[in-house]
Formats: sequence, structure tokens, C-alpha cells
Amino acid sequence: MPRLQNRKGHIKIMGEPVCPTYHCCIEQRSLQFCYQCEDFPCLKLAPCADKAQLLPHNTKVYNLVLLQKLGLEKWLQMAQQLRSQYFRGKKERGGDELKV
Repeated sequence: MPRLQNRKGHIKIMGEPVCPTYHCCIEQRSLQFCYQCEDFPCLKLAPCADKAQLLPHNTKVYNLVLLQKLGLEKWLQMAQQLRSQYFRGKKERGGDELKV
């Protein structure tokens, strides 16, 4: 289950504890979440195919928008399901509903 780390607004699901996105948002701009930034969404959050099977970087914007919409507590309740959808989900083509 994802949990808040000691750092403001940082939710560690996978990967390194501090990434360049975190550094920009939290340390440089003193925000709690990226969606609070006037530059959101920026190129740090842009999806790409490179390492998509290893790093869930393509889900950052989706999760930040959900966080903004649902609030932290409700998002945390859904986080494991969202992670499972990402790694197990299938789509026939873009725009289709995700099948898990």
C-alpha cells in the first residue's frame, strides 16, 4: 500500500525516493503536489514509451489529476487498484476502456 513518506506530498509507490519531478515541485517551488504548479502539466510529466514497461512514469499526470479531484485520502485508498490497472490492464486501441 502506498504511503506518504517523511517528505511533504511525496508518495512512494515505486522507484527512487527523490526524482527530478519531486525536486522541482517540493524543493524548488515549495508545493505539495505537482498539480498545484502554474506549469502543470510540464515536460517532466510528459508520457513516453521509453522504459514504460519498467517505470510507471506514464501514469504521473493521470494520478495527479485523480489526486486533485478525489483528495489525498480517497486517492490513497485507490492507489493499489490503480497500480494493478497499470501493470495488468489491457486496451485494444487508444480511447478504449481499460480491461483488467
